[in-house]
Amino acid sequence: MVQTRFSVIQIASKKREDLDRKIKEIYQNTRSKFKVFGRFHEVLVESSDYHSEDLKDEQLPEEFVKRTVIEPLIDLLGFEIVPETMLPSPSGRKKPDYTIRPKDQEKPIFYVEAEPFNTDLYSKNHGVSQVKDWLLSRASKTDYGIATDGFEWVLLKFDTTSAQSKNS
Repeated sequence: MVQTRFSVIQIASKKREDLDRKIKEIYQNTRSKFKVFGRFHEVLVESSDYHSEDLKDEQLPEEFVKRTVIEPLIDLLGFEIVPETMLPSPSGRKKPDYTIRPKDQEKPIFYVEAEPFNTDLYSKNHGVSQVKDWLLSRASKTDYGIATDGFEWVLLKFDTTSAQSKNS
């Protein structure tokens, strides 16, 4: 039976304040890492591409997103981040950018594929297609995966009934 009613979860004002503070901190930190504010604005507002040369530390764009946005958000949620674990897939062994699990537990909740800001997560060999490979291999230890560019987050779940992964 399909669930049509969901209970409303009340979030304490302290938690909301902590989340608001953390998002502002992530925004300020991300902004401060661009050499020129105008370039940051183009990336954030106009969905422009960017390159290592646009960043003060000249990091690779994917690494930049991982360190400034994805990791702080996952940490805020209280999960353990295990980077670059090996996972079999139909096209050979692959490495999700992260395996995410509750602290002090071994079983993962989900895998994460990170991409640079403004990447088309549905394009071939990026984001969603990579997560689908892991989930379809059935060698994964979870039925969930996330593809993200830091702005957009796509949750996928392996559907045991159809033996396919689906956007959740």
